[in-house]
Amino acid sequence: MATTKDNKGGKGGKSGGKGAKKAGGGEGRSRGPHAGAALPVPAPRLRDHYQKAVRPKLMQQFGLTNPHQVPQLEKIVINVGVGEAIKQPKALDSVVDELAIITGQQPVRKKAKKSIANFGLRQGQEIGAAVTSW
Repeated sequence: MATTKDNKGGKGGKSGGKGAKKAGGGEGRSRGPHAGAALPVPAPRLRDHYQKAVRPKLMQQFGLTNPHQVPQLEKIVINVGVGEAIKQPKALDSVVDELAIITGQQPVRKKAKKSIANFGLRQGQEIGAAVTSW
């Protein structure tokens, strides 16, 4: 005898769980490029300042004749640790906004690698922000 199986709430079948797709879920829609996509990317302001103001002064100060003798900046990393973010998660938002204004790019929120009970810190909790430039 054949039995029928009802798929309401049991394992197997389509139950509308995590992997279920909703109707009209935007599969056919695609976004176009942003408004400034066709514009060239401007050079970082700090690089321009270093090339135009700092390098000539260094050459003059140390008596260098070849521009390749002057040290170059390879990478600039700005890290901010926010101790208050443990108790007040919203404190990190203002730091991220300020870093974005200073550097001109969106910072990455850094998460704790390990839990530290004395500090009330849990693994994966956001505790800082960082920006890598150049």
